[in-house]
Amino acid sequence: MRCPLSVALEKKEKSFAMKKRMTFAIFLTLILMTPTMLGAVETSVGTYSELLTAIRGVRSESQARVEKAVEQEKVREAWETGKLIDEHVLQHKERAEYADQTILRLARDLGTSETELRYMLQFARTYPIHRPADELSWSHYESLMAVNDLDERKTLAEKAVKEKWNRDKLRS
Repeated sequence: MRCPLSVALEKKEKSFAMKKRMTFAIFLTLILMTPTMLGAVETSVGTYSELLTAIRGVRSESQARVEKAVEQEKVREAWETGKLIDEHVLQHKERAEYADQTILRLARDLGTSETELRYMLQFARTYPIHRPADELSWSHYESLMAVNDLDERKTLAEKAVKEKWNRDKLRS
């Protein structure tokens, strides 16, 4: 049995590591997009009104990039979480109820829902090789997992990307 203090410290370290990775992902995304940003910024603003409009535009574009980076990290987190659960459960596959018990316990200890953890596990099993998250959100992947046919799921994913479908359009 591990000491409760060491368990608590380990949880804090993991939480800090996740926040650090998310911050780094956002930072990296913004750095990689800087050349695009610089080209989009109007360099000549003659009036205060033009300046205000230009700054509002920069803020809006920046917020969109931050939101996209966060969404990409959500997909990565979901896949990694599901993969960790899957690998752990497979180590105890001789106990049929172990997966359910583990998910219940994780949901309680992590302060998240069982449903979300089950989706993450299903995600890792549906996409055993990590999928790039740059074009589809976590909610897109949640919808795609309901499609059992691999070819149909792939076709829908490609259409969703190409036609820039939102989650609701993909679900319909």
